[in-house]
Amino acid sequence: MAENRIVETGRYSDPSLQQAQDTIKKKQRQLIIPNIIVIIMAAVTIICAVLMPMFKITVHIDGDGVMAIYDEFVSEDDTVSGETEDELRDVLSQAVTSLDVSITMSLYPLDVVKTATGQQELSTLIAGMIGDVSAIIDDIIAQILPELTDTVVEYVESYLNELYEDYDVEISEETTQSVKDVLNNLSNNDTEAAKEEFANLVEYLETDLANISGEEIVLDEETKQMVLDIFNDSVDGATDADGNFSYSEFISLLATAVEEQTGVDINEYLSGDAGSNANTASLAMPAAAKAEDSTATDTSDMQEIIDLLTNFDLEETVNEYLAEIVTEENEDIINIAMIAVVAATVGITAFVWLVLFLFALFHTLSKNRRFTTWYVKLFAWIPGVLLWLAPTVAIALLPSLITEQTVTVLLSAITLSFGGSGIVCLVTYALLWLISIFWLFPIKHRIRSCKKFIKTHNG
Repeated sequence: MAENRIVETGRYSDPSLQQAQDTIKKKQRQLIIPNIIVIIMAAVTIICAVLMPMFKITVHIDGDGVMAIYDEFVSEDDTVSGETEDELRDVLSQAVTSLDVSITMSLYPLDVVKTATGQQELSTLIAGMIGDVSAIIDDIIAQILPELTDTVVEYVESYLNELYEDYDVEISEETTQSVKDVLNNLSNNDTEAAKEEFANLVEYLETDLANISGEEIVLDEETKQMVLDIFNDSVDGATDADGNFSYSEFISLLATAVEEQTGVDINEYLSGDAGSNANTASLAMPAAAKAEDSTATDTSDMQEIIDLLTNFDLEETVNEYLAEIVTEENEDIINIAMIAVVAATVGITAFVWLVLFLFALFHTLSKNRRFTTWYVKLFAWIPGVLLWLAPTVAIALLPSLITEQTVTVLLSAITLSFGGSGIVCLVTYALLWLISIFWLFPIKHRIRSCKKFIKTHNG
């Protein structure tokens, strides 16, 4: 049928065929915008899959959650007497009144690969998941300490009454409030205000000591200045360039400064080993207070707390546990398993999106702007479902599926939320389906119909 052949101008002599050809060109141009969107989506997904955490979990707990866990576990501890338990509960309840802590653990695919290939230790990977432990500790201390001021003052009064048996020690409300103000200012990173208030606190303490002893205990100016210098220098050293204050760093610096300026070893003093050192004689607890039948608090517990705050090494701690788990026999299996997990989730997803990126880019620059996406739709859901959706749904359903009281209490006391690149992968996966169904498919279907019409009527 000669009238249906393309003439020298490149157009069909049959108007219906020419209309179909024009429609194809128009629809091909309409594919440019959705193709560019797909290219951008592919690039974003690849970058996120490789650089974002493949798995992220955030654990949130507040004061009510802490008390729920305490009541569940300590109430079953037969070694704790009823009176002691009540005292502990009162102190803990006061301490966590305003507690609101979130701890995020992130697992990066590149870190997993580095560990599996021997470029870093497994303990480094695990420690890196948790992040900066000192920052977590600082956050907890900053929220707890101001709430414990009254309790700490009560213990100080009790201790001073043991130390100075001839006096009736009572710390004034003014001094107690000053302690609260110092701690609140430090918790809010207002270090200058904290130093100013600490100077006031020293004056209040001097007044309290004078009132207690009838002016027999007096702080000389040199001693007061030394105390101020120790505090101020420790605060300055524990504050970074951005003005963020670190309690754990402050405690470490304070202990060092006290020993340098006074000869008092805080560690020895807290553990009860101050001995006969002349510099610590005035601070050492009287023998009667150290007797076995004394009601004074065992300071070795405080020593352990100080060590935890200032010397805790997460990677070293993890290493100690892993030494019992990871052996030469199972190390290779663990490495292979880590590589397999990354490959089966993030790896395959990044690969199929990379293929789509290249195909979409190539076809967008060519005359035929159509391309297939089935391979992405077949595999790209895996990280989103396995690393985010499945854990989220499981945590939501667990309380109704498990009747064990301990587990139920734990799940109700803490809040677990999941994140990571899986969310991005699932969002772009869903968007690809939507774009395919409501944008690309109608255009491609129209192009195929026109081509079929031309082929049928052009002989």
